[in-house]
Amino acid sequence: MNYDFDILIDRKNTNSHKWDNNKKYFGREDILPFWIADTDFPCAEPIVAALQKRISHPVYGYTTRSESYIQAICGWLKKRHSWEVNAEWLCFCPPGVMPAISMGGNRGDGRDTPDEYANLEPELHGIKANFLIAYVLTNGRIK
Repeated sequence: MNYDFDILIDRKNTNSHKWDNNKKYFGREDILPFWIADTDFPCAEPIVAALQKRISHPVYGYTTRSESYIQAICGWLKKRHSWEVNAEWLCFCPPGVMPAISMGGNRGDGRDTPDEYANLEPELHGIKANFLIAYVLTNGRIK
């Protein structure tokens, strides 16, 4: 698929965290917002088409993860990282980073020492960082 990264889209005054908060955070608007990892190019057409197809159904209720979804994850990990993942190893949790971190720390499988599992840590700010610190302290993750 060819993609044109030279298309310019003005995102100012669209509630863009990147472009509409310069005055709030830096006291001026004439700066380039290199402080945030955000993109200013349009979403790829196959993604837009898939989303449009899904939203054309009038009910957005809870769904399950299809076999093709799970196989796509396993295939991506194998292709990108040469890591063959058994679908049974995958564990999904409610949306959000904090539930995922909490779930990862309380597996209930008897392995509770820090060298026996890994949590990939995102950059956290404010209340999320405080939650994570409280979680680590209350669950004995620091000795």
